[in-house]
Amino acid sequence: MINLNIRKILLRYATTGFIALLIAGAVYSAEFSADVKHSITSDRGTFNTNDKLYVRGNIKRQEIEIPYGKQIIIVRPDKGLMWVLTQKTKTYIEIPLADNSDKPKSIESILKQMPNAKKVGSAKIENYQCDEYQSAEPKLEIKEKVFISTKLQEVLKRELTAKNNKMTYQLTNIKEEKLPDELFELPKDYKIPTTPMPNPKPEGRTID
Repeated sequence: MINLNIRKILLRYATTGFIALLIAGAVYSAEFSADVKHSITSDRGTFNTNDKLYVRGNIKRQEIEIPYGKQIIIVRPDKGLMWVLTQKTKTYIEIPLADNSDKPKSIESILKQMPNAKKVGSAKIENYQCDEYQSAEPKLEIKEKVFISTKLQEVLKRELTAKNNKMTYQLTNIKEEKLPDELFELPKDYKIPTTPMPNPKPEGRTID
């Protein structure tokens, strides 16, 4: 049986890393859409999700399917804000960003999220040349590997392991294209909820 603390650490590490990757990343000129494949494997089995990502420089939008509908995260460093929208209720919450700079992000800003990261090689992911970096936290029994596109300066693949628990994140079907402005704006018909937002524990996204 896998140590429960290791599983909790892995999930927390993966979640905070996901938000960090969403905030850090692409150079200002990069503009593309992509499918996002998540996979979490533990002794309970494997859970997969397919999400959508839109990137215009360091402005981003990710659409996530959850049990009570679609959730949308829009990151706007130029406004110093992140919006989390719930499509079913047409509500949103607004979260201030610690770094409200609209300056281009870089590979260095991504690597800050990885302790003791070292470049170990290169590989092609989705036909994009990527630099491969690895890091480890022996005390937490966590190893991490990321592949960063040298063109998009975006993480195209990420792997986290803790013993035999594993989380993977990969961009597929990447399309460099002009994206509509409204993708990155707060919809006018969305409101701040007057009652607390539901906080369920989606099956497969939590490891207790």
